[in-house]
Amino acid sequence: GAQEASLMGSAVRASGMPEETAGALSWPGAGTRWSRFVAWWREQPQRPMAAHEALAGFARAAGRVRTYRALALDDDGLSAILDRDEIFPSGLLRPGVDAARLETVVEEHGAQKVAV
Repeated sequence: GAQEASLMGSAVRASGMPEETAGALSWPGAGTRWSRFVAWWREQPQRPMAAHEALAGFARAAGRVRTYRALALDDDGLSAILDRDEIFPSGLLRPGVDAARLETVVEEHGAQKVAV
């Protein structure tokens, strides 16, 4: 919430991290581990400045995390997955939402809007 965001912002400013680099915190893997991310960044002899470089470096340092997610499906949802032979974003299970609508959301808001 607001308190966590305030703590994150204070830590970023105190570390001297540029705003561009802090953009990596908008990704869930870094944002939910913001204190580790800031500490990792401060320890780097050559601190990455670009957000994508910082995110990639942090991901390498943190290692792989396995996430298990349960699917709550009705019979129609399961049939759709089996018919298409893929697990797709849950938004496609909502009436009136199709691949074209999701593509529009990604174009307007970026992939994070769909993935988060």
